Amino acid sequence: HSLRVADLCAMVARKLMNVRDAYILEVAALLHDIGKVGVPDAILLKPGKLSDDEWETMRMHGRIGIEIVRSSFANDDLTELIRWHHTDRRQRQPGETMPIGARILAVADAFDSMTNAHVYRKPITPDQAFAELRRCSGTQFDAEVVETFSDIVAGSHAIERSDSSSAPAH
Repeated sequence: HSLRVADLCAMVARKLMNVRDAYILEVAALLHDIGKVGVPDAILLKPGKLSDDEWETMRMHGRIGIEIVRSSFANDDLTELIRWHHTDRRQRQPGETMPIGARILAVADAFDSMTNAHVYRKPITPDQAFAELRRCSGTQFDAEVVETFSDIVAGSHAIERSDSSSAPAH
């Protein structure tokens, strides 16, 4: 998951960010779920709904991840992207603006989660995921990032589909 999210972030960051910030975003995408090392597998792999206590444990993975990144890397920008990724919108201070890297990471993470199978949910198609991102555009997700992401990623999926359709059958 983290590799796919990092690849998606890198594709979009080339269009919206400078090289240094794009690199930090790619590393943040690789590390965004590192705090899940502190969540028991029984919760991470549970096929049904999580209880309130299990959700509380899941929410801890953000704080754990922030501390792992903060103590392992001497990079405040990297730590901030992880922090923003795990900050609930309701916890933000008035006037705080989410950095572009965190907005890209949010879209890429959501897209990958929607389009890949989980024990608790079947995947949806990329087109369905693009539609869902657009539906949440302007509220949950940054509208410019959603459109740029959709244009770039939809184009890469079209190339992948055409490449695989022209591949010889075995």
